[in-house]
Amino acid sequence: MTSLPRDFSPVKSGEQAFLLESIRQLDYNPITQSEEGAMTVYKVAEVATVTDEALEKVLNEWSAQGWTFDGIHFVMREGSRRPAMAFVIFTGTRAEGDADG
Repeated sequence: MTSLPRDFSPVKSGEQAFLLESIRQLDYNPITQSEEGAMTVYKVAEVATVTDEALEKVLNEWSAQGWTFDGIHFVMREGSRRPAMAFVIFTGTRAEGDADG
């Protein structure tokens, strides 16, 4: 499983906009290249309302499209035990010259 930077969590409210922009950029940037010439790409799905149903929906939706679940990150609010949001991370591969994700 791919790990996120150590300073990724927990997030203070002032850092949240920067974090969200950084996470969204992962969706568009190929990160690694495999031996066969295929690029590993990442898909980050933001879940604003963290419930079991919402997480199941995101997991099933993207897995059905061929993405492989890689991890999940919960963003916590200060003074609350309940996550404010979650980022579900998936990986996939595409041919080196393929422009589509």
